[in-house]
Amino acid sequence: MPDYTNATAIVQFNELDYVLYPWLVPGVRTEYTRTTVEGSNPASLLRIIPGAAILLRPNVRMVLTGDLETAYGMPVTGSWAPAGGFVIAPGPGKASKLEAEQINLTLSAAF
Repeated sequence: MPDYTNATAIVQFNELDYVLYPWLVPGVRTEYTRTTVEGSNPASLLRIIPGAAILLRPNVRMVLTGDLETAYGMPVTGSWAPAGGFVIAPGPGKASKLEAEQINLTLSAAF
């Protein structure tokens, strides 16, 4: 039985942005989390978030980002069953494939 009163976590993030033009700034961010509960296998999560900020007009900015994730040893959470779909998720102790979780597009305007 795992001892949930004693755990260790390692969290790291890195971000790299580069100004190509005054109106175009691409970047990438990585986030890594590894948790270990005494008496159980470690679990880890790696997120890669590429994106770009684009100044469309002097007062209009567009930011496009994506979220790629891969996990190992994480418990399966949620289900698509109520929506009539299904997801083939790995069981505990198995690694998931690198998958696209979401894509976000944000428009901002200043007046």
